[in-house]
Amino acid sequence: GEQEPEAFVISATGVVHMAPGAPSEVMQLSEWMRESTLFNVLTRIKFFKHYLIGKAFTQWQRNVRFKMYNLTRKKLCKTFFVSKHTFARTLMDLHRHSYDLSTYSMLTVPDTKVEYLIDKFKEVQQQQRTAVTQEFSGGMDKMETKLLKLCDSVTQRANVPDLTTMESLEQYLLANASVTNGNDRSKAGKKMKSMVEAQQEQRERMRQLKRAMVEHDMLGDFIRLVDYMAAEHLFKNCVMTIRMLLELLKRQEKLITFQIT
Repeated sequence: GEQEPEAFVISATGVVHMAPGAPSEVMQLSEWMRESTLFNVLTRIKFFKHYLIGKAFTQWQRNVRFKMYNLTRKKLCKTFFVSKHTFARTLMDLHRHSYDLSTYSMLTVPDTKVEYLIDKFKEVQQQQRTAVTQEFSGGMDKMETKLLKLCDSVTQRANVPDLTTMESLEQYLLANASVTNGNDRSKAGKKMKSMVEAQQEQRERMRQLKRAMVEHDMLGDFIRLVDYMAAEHLFKNCVMTIRMLLELLKRQEKLITFQIT
C-alpha cells in the first residue's frame, strides 16, 4: 500500500512529528511555542524576510552577467585578429618588426669634450638620419613581405567565382571535390569514399570556404592595423629622440659647446 504522508499531532501537552520510515519526534508544547515565536520574529527581520528572494535575484544577476560575458567573448573571437589562426602568427611577427622601428636612434650624441661647429653638427646628424632611414626601409620591407604573403594566401583561398546561387556553389564544391579525389586516387590509389564521408567532406569544404571569405573581408582592417602600428612606433621614436636632445640641452653643466662663425 501507499505510505502515509508526513503528519503532526498537536495535543494539550505537546507536538508529535510522524514521518514514514523515521522514528517519531516528540516536543513539549511550551518548547514548540517558543521556537514558533522565535521563527515568526526572525522572519519579520528584513534580512531573513528577503533572503530567499535576494539569493535568487543575485544568482539570476550572476547568470546574466556570465551570459553577456560569453556573448562578448564570442563576438570578439569573430573579429579579434589574435584569435584567428590565419592572422595570429603574422600579427606577432609584424608587431616585432614594427617595434624594431622604435629602437633605432635618430640622434647622435656628440662627444662632450669636443667643440662642434653648427654645420659640423648638422652634418653628423644628417649622416645618422640617412643610416637610420635605411634601417627603417629594411624594417618596412620585412613588414610588407609578411603582409603580402598573408594577403596572397587569404586571397587564394577565397578566390572563388560568383556564388550568388546555391547551384553555382554546389558546382564549385563538386569541381573541387573531383579534383581532390582525382589527386588522391593518383597518389595513393584509395578506394571510393562512402556517401557519408563525401557529405562530411563537402560540409567541411563549405565551412572552410565561408571562413576564407570572412577572413578575406577582414584584410582591409588588418592592413590598416599594421599601418597604425608602424606609424605609432615611428612617432614614438621621434618623440624619444626629441626628449633625449631636450634632456641633453637642459643639463646644468656645460657639456656641449657650439662654435658659431
